[in-house]
Amino acid sequence: MNPPHDHPIRILICVRHPFDQWNVPDWFAGRLQQKFPQVNVVHLPGYKRMDEEIVGAEIVISWSVRPEQIAAAKKLRWIHSTAAAVHQLIFPELVNSDIILTNAREVHGPVVAEHVIALIFALAKKIPDSARLQEKHVWGQQILWDELPRIREIGGATVGIVGLGSIGRPVAKSAKALGMRVIAVREHPEKGSGGADTVFGPTQIDELFRQADYIVLAAPVTASTKAIVNAERLALMKPDACLINVGRGAGG
Repeated sequence: MNPPHDHPIRILICVRHPFDQWNVPDWFAGRLQQKFPQVNVVHLPGYKRMDEEIVGAEIVISWSVRPEQIAAAKKLRWIHSTAAAVHQLIFPELVNSDIILTNAREVHGPVVAEHVIALIFALAKKIPDSARLQEKHVWGQQILWDELPRIREIGGATVGIVGLGSIGRPVAKSAKALGMRVIAVREHPEKGSGGADTVFGPTQIDELFRQADYIVLAAPVTASTKAIVNAERLALMKPDACLINVGRGAGG
C-alpha cells in the first residue's frame, strides 16, 4: 500500500488533435478538480509545456508521451490514453518501468462497428456508384447491375473478422442479426467465439481469406499483425470479395 501523500496528486492532461472531437473538452479539468479537490489538475492546450509539466506529474492523460519525458518524470505512476491504440507508447522506457498504462479500448468499438456495417451495405448495394450516377442525371439501374461485382443481398453472405476485440465483437453481433455467417480469427480462440459461428487461430487466417465475402480487419498493431494482408492473401480472396480495414496503422 502506498504511503499517504503530503501534497496534492498532480494530474497532467495533454491531448491535442486537429479533429476537435478527439480533444479533451475545456470543462473536463474543472469538473475533475471540483469532484476531487485533493488533486491538482493541469490542462495544457498543446504540447509546448509538456516537458516541464510532466516532471512533477503523477498521473498523465495523453496519447503522446516521448521516451525522454518518461525518463524525466520520476513521480509518474499512471498514463491513461484516451485512444484505444497504445502502440505509440510501447517503448522500453515505459515498458521497463512500474508506470501503469491504460486505454479507452471499449469506448470506440460500437461506433466503429456501426461504420463497418454501413460500409458493408454501401459495398453490397453500390451506394457510392449510385450517387455518382445520380449526380450525372443517369438512370443507372442496368449499368450498376452489369458491372461486376453485382449488387447483392448481405443475408447469407460470409463476413470474416480479423480480431474479436471491442470492434470485432459488435461487428459479429450486428452481422449475425442481419443474417450473415460470421467467421473470425483471434489470437486466443480458447477465449470464446465472440459471437462468431467459427473461430480460427492465427495460423488459419488464410482459410478466412478464402471463405469470406467481406473481410474486416480490426486487429491491434503488434509485430504479428504488421503486413497481415499481403499479395498472397489478397490472391486467396474471392473475385468479388471486399476488404474493410478499420484497424490503426503504426503511423496513425
